[in-house]
Amino acid sequence: MDISQIRDELTKSVNNIVDEYSKIVQTKFDNIESLNRDFSFVNNENTSLKSQLSERENEIRDLKKKCHEYEQMINKQGQRITEMEEEQLCNDKVSIVKLQAKSLGEKDTHIERLETKIKQLTERPSIKPVISEPLSEPKNEIVIEQQETAKPESSEEEDIQLKSIKYKGERYYIIVGEDPQYVYNIKDEGEIGEKRGVRTPKSKGKGYDYDFTIGNESDK
Repeated sequence: MDISQIRDELTKSVNNIVDEYSKIVQTKFDNIESLNRDFSFVNNENTSLKSQLSERENEIRDLKKKCHEYEQMINKQGQRITEMEEEQLCNDKVSIVKLQAKSLGEKDTHIERLETKIKQLTERPSIKPVISEPLSEPKNEIVIEQQETAKPESSEEEDIQLKSIKYKGERYYIIVGEDPQYVYNIKDEGEIGEKRGVRTPKSKGKGYDYDFTIGNESDK
């Protein structure tokens, strides 16, 4: 085997080694480039995610701030509603007290009127109050009529029906059905007394005219 042939084989072997090395280096380079691309992609994704996370954090912060503001507004409104309810309750209580006071005042006035009427009707216990015919007397002439059954001072045995009337502050008796209708004094013991005057129906309108100028007449 000569030298030239050996040289050719060595050259060929070296070239094969170089080619193989070049292939290995290229493969490594391609792998590194691929890894770099992957790293860049991952890095970009991380950057995007960080940006989105930051935006979400800002949104969450803004939402928390709005929630706090809304919570304060709700608390203020709730406090205002509570104050308005308390104020309305106080107004209702005041209105109820006023109504009760007004009602009590009306009742007291009504009771006083009833007591006055009862006192007037019970001034003479022997006289029983009855409803008499409506009268139309002058404003300063108030006539109150009451009825009782009693015997006059005469010797007659039958009972007569009397009515008690009040004219100008004085009380008198009249005999129901008597014509003309005389007015009699009332004795201290509640019995019929002497003839005092006469009353006649008014010619116009309702009520009676009273005439006390007849003196003590014996006729009835």
